Formats: sequence, C-alpha cells, structure tokens
Amino acid sequence: MASTLQPGPSAPGPDSRQLKPLYKELLYTIMHKLGKPSSADTFSDEQLRNYVMESFLMSESEHRSLVEKVQNSDPPVYCLMATVKEAKGILGKDITGFSDPYCLLTILEDEKESRTRSSRDKPRKSVVKDAAADENIYSTDIKKQTLNPVWNQTFILEFEDHEGASFHLEMWDKDEELSLAQKLEDFKTNFNSLRRMIKDATKEKGSDDFLGKIVLKLQGNVPWKGELSSEGQVLLELYATQNNLSPFLQDLGKWVVYSQLYQSLEVDSSVLFHQITSIEYHWHQQELPHQQKRELGDSLHGFLRYGLHLVSKYRDIFPPTATATPRLHTLLRVLVQICKTKAFQKLNPAQLELQEEVADAV
Repeated sequence: MASTLQPGPSAPGPDSRQLKPLYKELLYTIMHKLGKPSSADTFSDEQLRNYVMESFLMSESEHRSLVEKVQNSDPPVYCLMATVKEAKGILGKDITGFSDPYCLLTILEDEKESRTRSSRDKPRKSVVKDAAADENIYSTDIKKQTLNPVWNQTFILEFEDHEGASFHLEMWDKDEELSLAQKLEDFKTNFNSLRRMIKDATKEKGSDDFLGKIVLKLQGNVPWKGELSSEGQVLLELYATQNNLSPFLQDLGKWVVYSQLYQSLEVDSSVLFHQITSIEYHWHQQELPHQQKRELGDSLHGFLRYGLHLVSKYRDIFPPTATATPRLHTLLRVLVQICKTKAFQKLNPAQLELQEEVADAV
C-alpha cells in the first residue's frame, strides 16, 4: 500500500522580538551615517527610516518607541586604520647629511586647527604637537640615519566625530644631542656639513626638525577634477605670460603634474583625457624643444605602464559598482588615446599593441 507524503508545517516567520534588535541597529546606522555609498541615488534620513519601517511592517507607535531608544544610546566611536609604509628621498637635516625620521599621526577638528594657527606669533607649517593632546598622537618608530625610511606600521586612530575633521600626518627629524667630540668627528669626516653644523648650533636644544605633512579630510572627498582656486589660476596665467609659455607648454606642464598626482591622489581621470587631447592638438601646431620632448615621452610611457598595472588589479581597484566601473572605462579611454597620439608614436617608436597589453594585464 503506497503512502502519501504530507507537507510539514511551514516554518514560522520571525516575531517582533527577533526583529526589534535588527530594527534598532538599522535606525542606529541611519542616525550615525558614515562612508559614501556607491549608489548615485541620495536619500534623506526620513526616507530611509520610512523604508525600514515599511519593510519590517513596524507600527507607528513601535517605530517611535525604538527611535527614542536609539536617540538615547551612546554615539559610536569612529576608527581610522592608517598604515605608514615608507618615504623616499627625504631631506637630510643632520650634519651627516641624513635624518632620523619619524611620523606623528592624529585626527584634528578643523576649528581646533584654525585656533591653534591663529594663536601663534609667527606661522609654522606643523600643527600636530601644539593642537592635539599627547594621548591622541600616534608615533612611528625613529629610523636612524636614512633618507629612505621604511616603517610598515599600522595604527588605529579613534575619534568622536568625522564632521569637520581631518587626518594629519607629519614627518619629523629626531634631534639627537651629540657630544662636542662627536660633532667634531662628524665635521672632520664631512667638511660639507659646516652649514648644517652652524644651523644646529643656533637651534634650540632638543627641538626636532619638521620634514613635511599630509592632511586629508575625513568626509566629502570626491575625485579632484583639476580645478584651481581663483588666486592660483591668476598666478599661473601671469607666470605664463611673463615667461612667454605657449599654450602647448602650459598643457604639457599640466599633463605631467596631473598624471603624477593620479598615481598618489584621487584625481578624476577625465582630467587626463582632456589634457592628452590638448597635447595631440598642439603637437601638429608647434615643435617642442628636445628637453620637453623627452619629458613628454617619459611621462606618457610611464603613465601607460602605471595604467596597465591598475588594469591588472581591476577586480580590487575597480569593483563592479556604479562609481568604480565608469572610472575604469575612463582610464581605458585615456590609455587608448595615449597610444593613438602622434606624440606617443613619435617619442616611443616601439610598436605597442594596447589590446594585447591589456589582455596580458588582465
């Protein structure tokens, strides 16, 4: 006798007690938004709360009660993970011609930085030591007697609010107090260090030398599209006029700078496309001096290799999102345009098949 399988009872759906913790987490996420979603659409907090309420079939009274609980909860502690990797070709501040570099890292509110700078008798580039409390400053190891320090140290910086705040990294040369005998020995072995020795003698004891800094906004960063401040644009135009720089040389200078910046900062690649198009136009109108030809050829070839390196890692650098995919397309357009230009074909006579190079990179 054949038996008939009867369907078992359907699995019960989650009740409100299971949903409320997740609901509160989503409300908390909306209240303390951080990061930049890949979607081109923008939504207000109210739109997101209404969406969550409808998705969870939450009543108005339950929603208000949970919103109130979330509003009374502690705000999040924001964290930024920063890795200090290396530096190359830094200034030599010691009488030996080398430095003992270390880096200081912190997060400062923009308002606090402004107050610190305005309170000084004379302007200085550094700000971290004066504006941040000691417990909020993170320091790398000191690398002895080098111009190419390697640290590879990672730090997790905690801060309360990302609105109007910036990440600061400053590099300093540690001032080691040497005995007179040591200084005389260094002087005898390196006569060219006289100027540094005189400078050290007039410097306040124990004061380190400032080497450089990086400042990054924690929110609102978008790819730079090459715009300059009004003052900067005026100065560039005046300089070009006074030094008789042709439009070709001006565009060449912009291309060299922008292509280098693209390798270290978030620069909109459409800026590069515009510059390489301008260079191709001028190439047929004006002959470049030998030095500028060489500089242009090296720059085009170097950027092409860098672009192919990015393409080889496209899965990590250009994930399939609404913002990353157009960036990959624009970069590929720039690489194609470089290979098509008469300037590149003339200055790099080796026949380069971009399609094959891209295929090899991928």
